[in-house]
Amino acid sequence: MIKQFLKTIPYILAFFFIWLIKDHFFFWDTVQLASRHADWFYQQFIYKSDFKLFFPNNLDSGHPPFFGLYLASTWFLFGKTLIVSHLSMLPFIFGIIFYSQKIGKILGDAQPWLLTTLLFANPFILTQCSLVSPDIVLICGFLMALFGIFQDKYELKNTFSQASKIVGLLLLSMISLRGFMLLAALFCFDFFSTYYFNSFKLKLKHYTQFSITYLPSIIVSIGFLILHYKSSGWVGYHTDSPWSPAFETVNFIGFLKNILTLIFRLFSYGNILFWLIIFYGLIVLPRQLKAQGPGAIGAHPGIQLLHLLGLLAIISVFLLPNLLLHKGLLQHRYLIPILIIATLLAHNIYLNILLKIENRFINQRSKPYLPYIFIAVLLSGNFWIFPKSGSQGWDCTMEHQPYYALHSDMLAYIYAHEIPVESIGSAFPNNHPIDAMNLQTDKRIFTEPNIGEQKYILYSNIYNQFTINDLNLLKSRYYIAYQNKSGLVEMILFEKK
Repeated sequence: MIKQFLKTIPYILAFFFIWLIKDHFFFWDTVQLASRHADWFYQQFIYKSDFKLFFPNNLDSGHPPFFGLYLASTWFLFGKTLIVSHLSMLPFIFGIIFYSQKIGKILGDAQPWLLTTLLFANPFILTQCSLVSPDIVLICGFLMALFGIFQDKYELKNTFSQASKIVGLLLLSMISLRGFMLLAALFCFDFFSTYYFNSFKLKLKHYTQFSITYLPSIIVSIGFLILHYKSSGWVGYHTDSPWSPAFETVNFIGFLKNILTLIFRLFSYGNILFWLIIFYGLIVLPRQLKAQGPGAIGAHPGIQLLHLLGLLAIISVFLLPNLLLHKGLLQHRYLIPILIIATLLAHNIYLNILLKIENRFINQRSKPYLPYIFIAVLLSGNFWIFPKSGSQGWDCTMEHQPYYALHSDMLAYIYAHEIPVESIGSAFPNNHPIDAMNLQTDKRIFTEPNIGEQKYILYSNIYNQFTINDLNLLKSRYYIAYQNKSGLVEMILFEKK
C-alpha cells in the first residue's frame, strides 16, 4: 500500500505545482502559440459555422494547428480561463513523469525517480511546465517515442511500448515543425541502430514491420504540409510574416557568433554539469566498449552509451543547422530535445561509471550523494545572473516568475491614472492584446516602442528587445513615472520629460 502511494507522489507534486501557478497569464511565445491560436478556434466554435483549420497569415506561424485546437476544446468544454488552460497541460506533464520513469528503468536505474527528477530540475523543462506551452506536448511525445524505441532495443517489445511509440510520434507530427525534425531524426536513429546492432540479416519484412510504427505520423506530417501549402501558398514562413526577420540567413561572422551563442545556451542555467559528465564519458567510452567483450549487443552499458551518443549526434544534425544559419531562431527552448538526450547520457554515465567511483569513497551503507549535487546544480540555474547585454531565455528559467505580479500591478497603475494603453510603447511579449495574455476583456494593445517620440515607454528587463543603449536613452530623456521590482525582474513606466 505504501509503495503504491509513493508512486503517486510525483503526480501529486505536479498537480500542486500547476495549482500554484494556475493564475499566471500567457507568457512569451505562448501568447501567440497557445492563447491567440486557441482563441481563433474558440471564436469559430462559438460564433461560426464555416470551420477553418488553418490560421490567417497574421496568426500563422507555420506549425500544425492542433495544439491551439486542443486548448480551444478545453475552453469550450470547461470555460475559457487561465486555470483550465494550465490544467489542460497536466496529462502531458503526467506523461513526462510516467515515461521518464519507464526510460530510467530500461536504462538500468534501480531508482527511476532519478531520471525524472533530473529532467524536472532542469530550468528549461521546469519553466516550460509552468507555462501553457506546446513544448510540454513535444517533450511528452518525444519521451513516449524514446520509450518505445528503447523497449524494442533493450527489452522485448510489447503492445504497450509500440502503442506508446506510435502515439508519441503522432504528437511530434502534430505539435510543431521541430516535431517534424525530431520525427525524422528518430526514424534515422531507429533505422540505422536497428540495422547496425542486429545479429541477424534484416529482410524486407523486417523493414516493413519497422516502418509501420512511423507510418501514421509520416502521413500526418506530409498531409499537413500539402494542405497548408494549398491553403496558404507557403510552408514554414512567408516574407510578410511578422517572424520573417528571424529567418534571415546570417553571414559567416554571424554563423560563428551563433555557434558561440549555442554553446553558451547549452551550458546555461546549470546544464554545463551534463556536458562535463558527457566529456568524461567520452574519455572512458573505449574502455567501456572493450570491457563488454566481442560481439556483445543489446542492453550492455557501453552499447547504451554509444546509442545515446549516436542519438545526440543525429538529433543535432537535424535541429542545429536551421538554428545556426538563421538570425533569430536560436531560442533556448528549441534546445530542449538536445538537453533531454544530454540528461540521458549523463544519467547513463553516472549509473555505469561515476556510481562505481563514488562507492569507493563512501561507506557502502550510505546512500550516493552525487545525484543530490546534480539536482542542486540544476536548480541553482534558476538563480544564475547574466549580463544585461545578453538576451535571456526568460521562458526557460523560473527567474521570470515575479513578472506576473509586477505586470498586473503595473496595469493597475496605468488604469488608475487613466493613461491610454495605446500611447505606451512596449516590447515583446507585451505587444499582444491584453486579453490574449490574461483572457480578460481588454483588447487594447501596447504599441511598438519608439524612444523619443512616444510620451510613455513601458520597460522591463524581461523584454529582450530593449538594449543597453535604449535603457540609457530612456534614462536621459524620460523620468520614472512608476517602478516596481521583485527578485531579478523589474518594470519601469517611463514618461517623457
